[in-house]
Amino acid sequence: MLIIFKELTKQFEQSLLDSLEKNDKKGEFGILSKNLITQSSKEEFGDYQCNVCLSLSKIYKKNPRDISSDFINLLNKNKSIAKLCKSLEIAGPGFINIKLKDEVLINEIKSNIQCNRAGIPLIRKDSISGLSNKVIVDFSSPNIAKEMHVGHLRSTIIGDSISRIFELRGYEVLRLNHVGDWGTQFGMLITQLKDLYSNDLKEIGKIKISDLVEFYKESKKRWGF
Repeated sequence: MLIIFKELTKQFEQSLLDSLEKNDKKGEFGILSKNLITQSSKEEFGDYQCNVCLSLSKIYKKNPRDISSDFINLLNKNKSIAKLCKSLEIAGPGFINIKLKDEVLINEIKSNIQCNRAGIPLIRKDSISGLSNKVIVDFSSPNIAKEMHVGHLRSTIIGDSISRIFELRGYEVLRLNHVGDWGTQFGMLITQLKDLYSNDLKEIGKIKISDLVEFYKESKKRWGF
């Protein structure tokens, strides 16, 4: 669907530019072309919708439904639009509902099935801005002086999923799992253990991991954390 969306947006942008040039308003293209097409909020409205005619009505000083009608006539002259769209309909105060042809969707699904990337394109490096394609993903970052819990597992799974998505798009991903100032935590635990088991170190073998959590809580109270 991403390829279809890009092509549809490209053709709508061309028709918008033609309309603006016809009315000597070409300078408005930059603002109006942003989010020109969006996914329909409800299935019955079609696959996509275009709301630019509401903005054009303020520029052209005309009724938005009249502008929508003119814009649709302009779009229908575009052969690429005719190949992609089943219908272009005016709705409400001047929205344009877009329905794609069934065969366009079917062919796109077939193409994605045959593609080893499921039709997901790689990102293109921005040679103009020079921005890096590196992404940093911070994982659960647990307190290693305490027991881990399901929250750490959940955030780790989410972090790994996000990393895989970025890598599939072609980003260079750096996975981080920062454990923080572990020296302070263990220093607190050691001090607490020394106080509790200073006379008989053999009893330390009886300590369970779960006990360390209680020691940690008590040591925090002791040191005023």
